[in-house]
Amino acid sequence: MSGSGSRPGLVRLSRLAVTLLSLAPADARAEDAVRACPDRAALYSGDRGVRLWATRLGSMMPENPLRPLSGNRLAVLQVIVNGRLATAYGPDTDHMQQGAAPKQLEGLVGTAIAWSPPEEPYPETFRIVTADGSPVLGPLRFQDCGDAPALAASKEPARTRTTRGTLEPAPSRTLPQGALR
Repeated sequence: MSGSGSRPGLVRLSRLAVTLLSLAPADARAEDAVRACPDRAALYSGDRGVRLWATRLGSMMPENPLRPLSGNRLAVLQVIVNGRLATAYGPDTDHMQQGAAPKQLEGLVGTAIAWSPPEEPYPETFRIVTADGSPVLGPLRFQDCGDAPALAASKEPARTRTTRGTLEPAPSRTLPQGALR
């Protein structure tokens, strides 16, 4: 049996392997280089002229007392939309929900956001959906790195100083939704 009969197949297979190996790392590096914005914000845009800036990337591990070992991790993006600070969060970037400012989201979920280092790459796209999974916005696609716009004047409730010197929210004049059931 001659070795020359199997050689053309090996040559083609090895060329294919070399081509695939040389392309994969380059593509991965190029994709990460496009999405990584160290110490800068990531501009995203979508249909109907929607534009927002992602300024931080992180995750949360909410505790579920009914399923304490579930390990549900939520992806979190801190965003600026129309000059307001907000979040997008969800189990993955295709199923994110609109959220409040980061501190408010932490209060609602009951756990702190673990922010990623600034050199962590942003997702290429993400979608905003309702609680039942119906699409709201998206896909929002990464456009460029840049400086996020300044935040608009905050419309938070006034703060009052207590006798111990700590700040607490001023009393609300309305009851929270669902307080009287």
